[in-house]
Amino acid sequence: MDFRKSLCLFILLLQLLTFQPYPARSQQSLTHTNADSSITLSQTSITGRLISGRIVTIKYKTLSGNNPKKFKNWVGIWQSDQILYSDPPLRKKYITGTDKDGDLAFDSLEMQRKEYIIGYGVGDGNNTIAATLFIPTAAQPADMGIAFATLVEVIEHGNNFLIVKYQTPLGNRPAANQNWIGIWDGKSFSPDGVNLIKREPVASQVSGHVVAINDLKLTRNTWYTITYSLGAQYRDIVASYTFLNN
Repeated sequence: MDFRKSLCLFILLLQLLTFQPYPARSQQSLTHTNADSSITLSQTSITGRLISGRIVTIKYKTLSGNNPKKFKNWVGIWQSDQILYSDPPLRKKYITGTDKDGDLAFDSLEMQRKEYIIGYGVGDGNNTIAATLFIPTAAQPADMGIAFATLVEVIEHGNNFLIVKYQTPLGNRPAANQNWIGIWDGKSFSPDGVNLIKREPVASQVSGHVVAINDLKLTRNTWYTITYSLGAQYRDIVASYTFLNN
């Protein structure tokens, strides 16, 4: 074998070893594993698997205190790579369980060889969709969908300010949909707002951004909880971040 053939084979082998597939077009989930015991992240999330063109199985996890049946939680499906906020879903199914976590078979679908996205809503409107599950065109039976969950986290803080990062499903307009960030005293938030310190409206019209919250009086060595709400009510809270101000 001459030198040129050897070189070509070497280049081909190197390309195969270093090949990276293109990421899916849909929004990717931000999964955080934090070893710091002074920080706790909680998110409303869904995972799921394509069974056939008519069935997708779904597991959902929501925040403590949520009652899916009482608060009219639901799942809906769109033929798209992101939630179509101005359009009703092709199919919509309300959750009948009362536990905050559960599963269901989303059946009676008519999925073609196209891309679809499933949303989990915590209230009646499309604006309350907290988590999504993307089913790409190339998905085969038994394939897992690509999951995304609304996220809120503190990226910097002092005694008088917080810098908070949030990410919601693509297409969400926080200001138009009355999204807000809550600062709570302690390791949890209450459904009646008893320990709420401040409620900060999200003025941005983009689905993910960074917000500065000022005029706070945070105490050292004290626990605080930051929440993200997709609507005006406390039941619309879908993500939280608890930290020790040290």
